[in-house]
Amino acid sequence: MARGAILQEFADAGRYAGAVFYYNPSWIRPAHYHGQLELLILTRGELTFRVAGLVQTIAAPALVWHLPTLEHECVRGSYDCFFWIAMFEPDFAEQVLSQMPKIRQRTSALTRNVEAGPFSQWIVGLASLVGATPAFQVPARLALRLEELSALAHHVEPAGVAFAPALGEILTLAVAETVSQLSSAAPASLAELGTALLLAAPRLPREVICRQLDVSSSYLARQFRERLGTTFVEYRTRARLVSFLAGAAQGHTTLLRAALDSGFGSYSQAHRAFSTTTGYCPRDYLFNGGRDERSLVVVNEARVT
Repeated sequence: MARGAILQEFADAGRYAGAVFYYNPSWIRPAHYHGQLELLILTRGELTFRVAGLVQTIAAPALVWHLPTLEHECVRGSYDCFFWIAMFEPDFAEQVLSQMPKIRQRTSALTRNVEAGPFSQWIVGLASLVGATPAFQVPARLALRLEELSALAHHVEPAGVAFAPALGEILTLAVAETVSQLSSAAPASLAELGTALLLAAPRLPREVICRQLDVSSSYLARQFRERLGTTFVEYRTRARLVSFLAGAAQGHTTLLRAALDSGFGSYSQAHRAFSTTTGYCPRDYLFNGGRDERSLVVVNEARVT
Protein backbone atom coordinates (compact mmCIF):
# COMPACT_ATOMS: atom_id res chain seq x y z
CA MET A 1 0.00 0.00 0.00
CA ALA A 2 1.40 3.38 -0.98
CA ARG A 3 2.34 5.69 1.85
CA GLY A 4 2.05 9.44 1.43
CA ALA A 5 4.72 11.82 2.65
CA ILE A 6 4.15 13.13 6.18
CA LEU A 7 4.92 16.52 7.66
CA GLN A 8 7.60 15.75 10.23
CA GLU A 9 8.89 18.79 12.04
CA PHE A 10 11.47 18.23 14.75
CA ALA A 11 10.51 19.76 18.07
CA ASP A 12 14.04 20.07 19.48
CA ALA A 13 15.30 21.77 16.33
CA GLY A 14 12.52 24.35 16.46
CA ARG A 15 13.70 25.71 19.80
CA TYR A 16 17.30 26.15 18.77
CA ALA A 17 19.45 26.65 15.68
CA GLY A 18 18.84 23.10 14.50
CA ALA A 19 19.62 19.50 15.42
CA VAL A 20 22.23 16.84 14.71
CA PHE A 21 21.81 13.08 14.96
CA TYR A 22 23.18 9.91 13.37
CA TYR A 23 21.47 7.22 11.33
CA ASN A 24 20.09 4.20 13.18
CA PRO A 25 20.08 1.31 10.66
CA SER A 26 17.38 -0.59 12.59
CA TRP A 27 14.70 1.98 11.78
CA ILE A 28 13.69 4.08 8.84
CA ARG A 29 11.42 7.09 8.60
CA PRO A 30 8.67 7.02 5.99
CA ALA A 31 8.73 9.55 3.18
CA HIS A 32 8.51 12.91 4.93
CA TYR A 33 9.16 16.61 4.61
CA HIS A 34 9.71 19.45 7.03
CA GLY A 35 10.52 23.15 7.23
CA GLN A 36 14.17 22.77 8.14
CA LEU A 37 17.01 22.51 5.65
CA GLU A 38 18.58 19.05 6.03
CA LEU A 39 22.10 17.92 5.23
CA LEU A 40 22.94 14.21 5.13
CA ILE A 41 26.67 13.51 5.65
CA LEU A 42 27.50 10.00 4.41
CA THR A 43 30.84 8.91 5.89
CA ARG A 44 30.77 5.13 5.36
CA GLY A 45 29.15 2.63 3.01
CA GLU A 46 26.60 3.14 0.27
CA LEU A 47 23.13 4.68 0.41
CA THR A 48 20.11 4.71 -1.90
CA PHE A 49 17.74 7.60 -1.27
CA ARG A 50 14.77 9.31 -2.87
CA VAL A 51 14.12 13.03 -3.06
CA ALA A 52 10.75 13.85 -4.68
CA GLY A 53 10.83 11.79 -7.90
CA LEU A 54 14.58 11.19 -7.98
CA VAL A 55 16.13 7.91 -6.76
CA GLN A 56 19.91 7.90 -6.51
CA THR A 57 22.64 5.67 -5.04
CA ILE A 58 25.81 7.24 -3.67
CA ALA A 59 28.97 5.97 -1.99
CA ALA A 60 30.82 7.64 0.88
CA PRO A 61 32.14 10.23 1.33
CA ALA A 62 29.25 12.37 0.11
CA LEU A 63 26.76 15.09 1.03
CA VAL A 64 23.03 15.06 0.24
CA TRP A 65 20.88 18.20 0.53
CA HIS A 66 17.18 18.03 1.37
CA LEU A 67 15.45 21.34 0.72
CA PRO A 68 12.57 22.34 3.01
CA THR A 69 9.17 20.82 2.07
CA LEU A 70 10.61 18.43 -0.55
CA GLU A 71 9.70 14.89 0.47
CA HIS A 72 12.57 12.46 0.93
CA GLU A 73 13.39 9.05 2.37
CA CYS A 74 16.23 6.56 2.67
CA VAL A 75 15.44 3.53 0.52
CA ARG A 76 18.25 1.21 1.62
CA GLY A 77 21.82 1.24 2.86
CA SER A 78 24.74 -1.15 2.69
CA TYR A 79 25.66 -3.22 5.75
CA ASP A 80 28.30 -0.65 6.71
CA CYS A 81 26.25 2.45 5.86
CA PHE A 82 26.63 5.29 8.36
CA PHE A 83 25.69 8.93 8.12
CA TRP A 84 24.99 12.01 10.19
CA ILE A 85 22.01 14.31 9.65
CA ALA A 86 22.22 18.03 10.38
CA MET A 87 19.02 20.09 10.46
CA PHE A 88 19.14 23.87 10.12
CA GLU A 89 16.33 26.20 11.13
CA PRO A 90 15.61 28.81 8.40
CA ASP A 91 16.57 31.82 10.54
CA PHE A 92 19.85 30.21 11.54
CA ALA A 93 20.66 29.12 7.99
CA GLU A 94 19.90 32.62 6.72
CA GLN A 95 22.31 34.05 9.27
CA VAL A 96 25.10 31.68 8.17
CA LEU A 97 24.48 31.92 4.43
CA SER A 98 24.28 35.72 4.49
CA GLN A 99 28.02 35.67 5.16
CA MET A 100 28.61 33.90 1.83
CA PRO A 101 28.54 36.33 -1.15
CA LYS A 102 28.19 33.60 -3.79
CA ILE A 103 24.91 32.51 -2.26
CA ARG A 104 23.70 36.12 -2.14
CA GLN A 105 24.51 36.63 -5.83
CA ARG A 106 22.60 33.55 -6.90
CA THR A 107 19.66 34.59 -4.76
CA SER A 108 19.24 38.15 -5.98
CA ALA A 109 18.58 37.53 -9.69
CA LEU A 110 15.66 35.14 -9.31
CA THR A 111 13.99 36.90 -6.38
CA ARG A 112 14.02 40.32 -7.98
CA ASN A 113 10.67 42.03 -7.27
CA VAL A 114 9.63 39.20 -4.94
CA GLU A 115 8.62 40.16 -1.43
CA ALA A 116 10.40 37.86 1.02
CA GLY A 117 8.20 35.96 3.44
CA PRO A 118 8.95 34.06 6.68
CA PHE A 119 11.37 31.86 4.76
CA SER A 120 14.11 34.13 3.53
CA GLN A 121 15.41 34.42 0.01
CA TRP A 122 18.52 32.37 0.77
CA ILE A 123 16.63 29.18 -0.10
CA VAL A 124 16.35 30.30 -3.73
CA GLY A 125 20.12 30.48 -3.97
CA LEU A 126 20.44 27.10 -2.37
CA ALA A 127 17.93 25.55 -4.79
CA SER A 128 19.98 26.91 -7.68
CA LEU A 129 23.07 25.52 -6.02
CA VAL A 130 21.67 22.03 -5.44
CA GLY A 131 20.08 21.71 -8.85
CA ALA A 132 18.63 18.48 -10.13
CA THR A 133 21.21 16.34 -8.34
CA PRO A 134 21.18 16.92 -4.57
CA ALA A 135 24.15 14.58 -3.90
CA PHE A 136 27.79 15.62 -4.06
CA GLN A 137 30.92 13.53 -3.63
CA VAL A 138 33.37 15.24 -1.27
CA PRO A 139 37.00 14.80 -0.20
CA ALA A 140 37.56 12.31 2.62
CA ARG A 141 39.21 14.97 4.78
CA LEU A 142 36.10 17.17 4.55
CA ALA A 143 33.81 14.25 5.42
CA LEU A 144 36.00 13.51 8.44
CA ARG A 145 35.83 17.13 9.61
CA LEU A 146 32.05 17.22 9.18
CA GLU A 147 31.76 13.96 11.11
CA GLU A 148 33.84 15.42 13.95
CA LEU A 149 31.68 18.54 14.06
CA SER A 150 28.48 16.46 13.93
CA ALA A 151 29.65 14.29 16.84
CA LEU A 152 30.53 17.42 18.80
CA ALA A 153 27.14 19.04 18.18
CA HIS A 154 25.33 15.78 18.91
CA HIS A 155 26.90 15.46 22.35
CA VAL A 156 26.48 19.11 23.33
CA GLU A 157 23.21 20.36 24.75
CA PRO A 158 21.55 22.42 21.94
CA ALA A 159 21.38 25.45 24.22
CA GLY A 160 25.07 25.09 25.03
CA VAL A 161 27.84 27.39 23.90
CA ALA A 162 29.49 24.95 21.48
CA PHE A 163 26.34 23.83 19.65
CA ALA A 164 25.52 26.74 17.33
CA PRO A 165 29.15 27.38 16.25
CA ALA A 166 29.57 23.69 15.36
CA LEU A 167 26.30 23.69 13.44
CA GLY A 168 27.30 26.89 11.65
CA GLU A 169 30.66 25.44 10.65
CA ILE A 170 28.97 22.32 9.29
CA LEU A 171 26.73 24.44 7.07
CA THR A 172 29.53 26.75 5.97
CA LEU A 173 31.89 23.93 5.01
CA ALA A 174 29.20 21.94 3.22
CA VAL A 175 27.91 24.90 1.22
CA ALA A 176 31.43 26.02 0.28
CA GLU A 177 32.27 22.55 -1.04
CA THR A 178 29.00 22.36 -2.97
CA VAL A 179 29.59 25.78 -4.53
CA SER A 180 33.04 24.63 -5.68
CA GLN A 181 31.37 21.81 -7.65
CA LEU A 182 28.74 23.95 -9.37
CA SER A 183 30.44 23.82 -12.77
CA SER A 184 29.81 20.08 -13.00
CA ALA A 185 26.39 20.07 -11.31
CA ALA A 186 23.13 19.80 -13.19
CA PRO A 187 21.14 23.05 -13.25
CA ALA A 188 18.06 23.38 -11.11
CA SER A 189 14.81 22.42 -12.81
CA LEU A 190 11.92 24.84 -13.20
CA ALA A 191 9.99 22.90 -10.58
CA GLU A 192 12.83 23.23 -8.07
CA LEU A 193 13.12 26.95 -8.71
CA GLY A 194 9.35 27.24 -8.36
CA THR A 195 9.47 25.51 -4.98
CA ALA A 196 12.25 27.84 -3.91
CA LEU A 197 10.20 30.92 -4.81
CA LEU A 198 7.29 29.54 -2.82
CA LEU A 199 9.57 28.98 0.16
CA ALA A 200 10.91 32.51 -0.09
CA ALA A 201 7.42 33.97 -0.39
CA PRO A 202 4.58 31.43 0.11
CA ARG A 203 1.97 34.10 -0.58
CA LEU A 204 3.05 34.38 -4.23
CA PRO A 205 0.24 33.74 -6.74
CA ARG A 206 0.91 31.20 -9.48
CA GLU A 207 0.98 33.90 -12.16
CA VAL A 208 3.79 35.78 -10.40
CA ILE A 209 5.92 32.64 -10.18
CA CYS A 210 5.29 31.92 -13.87
CA ARG A 211 6.34 35.46 -14.72
CA GLN A 212 9.53 35.15 -12.67
CA LEU A 213 10.41 31.87 -14.39
CA ASP A 214 9.15 33.02 -17.80
CA VAL A 215 6.94 29.95 -18.36
CA SER A 216 3.24 29.28 -18.85
CA SER A 217 1.03 28.06 -16.01
CA SER A 218 0.33 24.74 -17.74
CA TYR A 219 4.03 24.08 -18.37
CA LEU A 220 4.93 24.81 -14.75
CA ALA A 221 2.14 22.52 -13.54
CA ARG A 222 3.45 19.73 -15.78
CA GLN A 223 6.99 20.25 -14.45
CA PHE A 224 5.77 19.90 -10.88
CA ARG A 225 4.02 16.62 -11.65
CA GLU A 226 6.96 15.17 -13.59
CA ARG A 227 9.84 16.36 -11.41
CA LEU A 228 8.35 16.40 -7.93
CA GLY A 229 5.49 13.92 -8.15
CA THR A 230 3.00 16.43 -6.77
CA THR A 231 0.80 19.25 -8.01
CA PHE A 232 1.64 22.93 -7.80
CA VAL A 233 -1.31 23.52 -5.45
CA GLU A 234 -0.27 20.68 -3.12
CA TYR A 235 3.27 21.96 -2.95
CA ARG A 236 2.13 25.53 -2.35
CA THR A 237 0.03 24.25 0.57
CA ARG A 238 3.12 22.51 2.00
CA ALA A 239 5.16 25.70 1.72
CA ARG A 240 2.43 27.68 3.46
CA LEU A 241 2.04 25.07 6.19
CA VAL A 242 5.69 25.00 7.17
CA SER A 243 5.82 28.80 6.98
CA PHE A 244 2.75 29.00 9.23
CA LEU A 245 4.34 26.53 11.65
CA ALA A 246 7.61 28.47 11.77
CA GLY A 247 5.83 31.76 12.40
CA ALA A 248 3.50 30.33 15.04
CA ALA A 249 6.22 28.35 16.86
CA GLN A 250 8.32 31.47 17.43
CA GLY A 251 5.59 32.86 19.66
CA HIS A 252 6.13 36.41 18.42
CA THR A 253 2.82 36.58 16.57
CA THR A 254 -0.76 35.34 16.77
CA LEU A 255 -1.90 32.23 14.92
CA LEU A 256 -4.08 34.46 12.74
CA ARG A 257 -1.12 36.66 11.80
CA ALA A 258 1.05 33.63 11.11
CA ALA A 259 -1.67 32.22 8.84
CA LEU A 260 -2.09 35.45 6.87
CA ASP A 261 1.67 36.00 6.56
CA SER A 262 1.99 32.49 5.11
CA GLY A 263 -0.55 33.07 2.35
CA PHE A 264 -3.71 31.57 3.83
CA GLY A 265 -6.85 33.64 3.46
CA SER A 266 -7.88 33.13 7.08
CA TYR A 267 -6.93 31.22 10.21
CA SER A 268 -9.75 28.74 9.60
CA GLN A 269 -8.24 27.92 6.20
CA ALA A 270 -4.83 27.34 7.80
CA HIS A 271 -6.44 25.27 10.58
CA ARG A 272 -8.21 23.06 8.04
CA ALA A 273 -5.08 22.47 5.95
CA PHE A 274 -2.93 21.87 9.02
CA SER A 275 -5.27 19.39 10.72
CA THR A 276 -5.80 17.50 7.46
CA THR A 277 -2.04 17.14 7.02
CA THR A 278 -0.93 16.39 10.59
CA GLY A 279 -4.01 15.03 12.33
CA TYR A 280 -3.67 17.76 14.96
CA CYS A 281 -5.14 21.21 15.32
CA PRO A 282 -2.36 23.84 15.39
CA ARG A 283 -2.63 24.53 19.13
CA ASP A 284 -2.38 20.84 20.07
CA TYR A 285 0.54 20.35 17.70
CA LEU A 286 2.46 23.36 18.96
CA PHE A 287 1.64 23.48 22.66
CA ASN A 288 0.20 20.12 23.77
CA GLY A 289 2.83 17.64 22.66
CA GLY A 290 1.67 16.90 19.13
CA ARG A 291 4.87 18.11 17.56
CA ASP A 292 6.99 15.90 19.84
CA GLU A 293 4.93 12.85 18.90
CA ARG A 294 5.32 13.54 15.17
CA SER A 295 9.07 14.04 15.53
CA LEU A 296 9.39 10.47 16.81
CA VAL A 297 7.49 8.82 13.95
CA VAL A 298 9.46 5.78 12.79
CA VAL A 299 8.31 2.57 11.15
CA ASN A 300 9.86 -0.84 10.86
CA GLU A 301 11.62 -1.14 7.50
CA ALA A 302 9.77 -4.37 6.72
CA ARG A 303 6.45 -2.55 6.92
CA VAL A 304 7.35 0.28 4.54
CA THR A 305 5.87 -0.27 1.07
